[in-house]
Amino acid sequence: MQVKKNLAFQIISGEAFIVDSEKSMLHNLNETGTLIWKNLLKGKEKKEIISNMLKNFNVSEKEAKKDYLNFLKELKSKNLLEEE
Repeated sequence: MQVKKNLAFQIISGEAFIVDSEKSMLHNLNETGTLIWKNLLKGKEKKEIISNMLKNFNVSEKEAKKDYLNFLKELKSKNLLEEE
């Protein structure tokens, strides 16, 4: 999966704001979502993203994996990701 093309985003005070102009939607990500989003933009794989989550947040590996998968599910449901 990769971030859908033609999305605009800006990081303000550590949180990402994503604009989907196709659907006229604005999405606001929290700090964890922003970290995952930035890693997805860089083409990072699941293992590396979870490792970055563990380095940046006080969470267990199990919790980081769960948060990662739930976040991807949410991005997919909002059509913010596409197949590579």
